[in-house]
Amino acid sequence: METDWVEKVRLNIREYNDGVKKMDFILKNRLVLLKEKDNFTKCFGERINQFWESNILGFDIIKFDKWLKVKDNESTADVVKKRYGEEGLRIIKALLLIN
Repeated sequence: METDWVEKVRLNIREYNDGVKKMDFILKNRLVLLKEKDNFTKCFGERINQFWESNILGFDIIKFDKWLKVKDNESTADVVKKRYGEEGLRIIKALLLIN
C-alpha cells in the first residue's frame, strides 16, 4: 500500500511541476509583450495586438508572415532584416522567445 501512496505523491509533484512550467511560459510571454509592444509599434508601424493570440499562445508568426507578405522562397527572418533591420529582427525573436 505504501507504494501507491508514494506513486500518488510523485504524480502530484509532476503535475505541480508541469503547472509551474506552464505558468512560467505564460509569464515570459506576458513580460515580453509588455517590454516589446512599443518597440514593435515604432519599428513596424502597426500595433502588436493583431498578432498577439494570448499570453498562452503568444505572438502569431503566421499572421505576421501574411501581413509581411513573405514570398514562398523567402524566410520571414530575411524579409524582416531587409525591411526593418537588426532591431526588427531582434523584436521578432524576442516575441518568439528565441534568445
